[in-house]
Amino acid sequence: LARPHDEGWSFVHDLLRESLEKRARDGGRWAAHHRICAAAIRARGGPVSVERLGHYMLGAGDFDGALEQLTIGIRSRLAAGDGPLADALFEAWKEAFARLDPPEGDSRHGLAAVFAAHLSFSAAQYDRAAERAEQARQLARQHQWVELEAEALLCIAHAAHQLGDYDGSRVALAEIAPFADALQKGLESQYWVAV
Repeated sequence: LARPHDEGWSFVHDLLRESLEKRARDGGRWAAHHRICAAAIRARGGPVSVERLGHYMLGAGDFDGALEQLTIGIRSRLAAGDGPLADALFEAWKEAFARLDPPEGDSRHGLAAVFAAHLSFSAAQYDRAAERAEQARQLARQHQWVELEAEALLCIAHAAHQLGDYDGSRVALAEIAPFADALQKGLESQYWVAV
C-alpha cells in the first residue's frame, strides 16, 4: 500500500490516498491527521520540506505555522525561477492568511501584495508586476513596513527595467538607498527573492 523513497514514503496509488483522506474528513479526523503528519515531518530531522509541512499545518489549523513555512517555500521557489509552483503555494498561503482574519496592521497584508507583484514578474507580466509592486509600496509606506517597502521598490525597479523604462528603474533603485540597513537585515534573516 505504501512505497519507500528518498524523502520518506508515498501511497502506491493516488486513489488510495484520496480514499483515506475522504474517510478522515467524513470522520472528523482531518485536522488530527494533519497534525500527526506535520509532527512526523519535523521529527524525522534533516532537511524538511517546508512546502509539505506548510500544507499539513494548514490542514491541521495551525495557520500561523503554515504561513511561516509557506512563506519560505514561496520565496525559495521564486528565487529558483519556479513561478508556477510558487503561485500554487501562494494560493495555500492566502487560504491560511484568510482563515487567520488578521487585523489591517498585520504586515503580512504587505507581504501578500509583494508576493503578488513577484508572481506577476515571474509570469513575465511586467506591467502588472509594476502596478502590484506600487500598491505594495504604498501599503508598506502607510504602515511603515520598511523591509516590505524596500522589497516593493526592488520589484518596481526590475519591472521598469524589463519594460525598457531605464530611468524609472534608476529612480526606484535610488529610492532603495535609504533602506540599505533594512535590506541587509532582510538578507541575513530570510529568503529574499532575486528577480
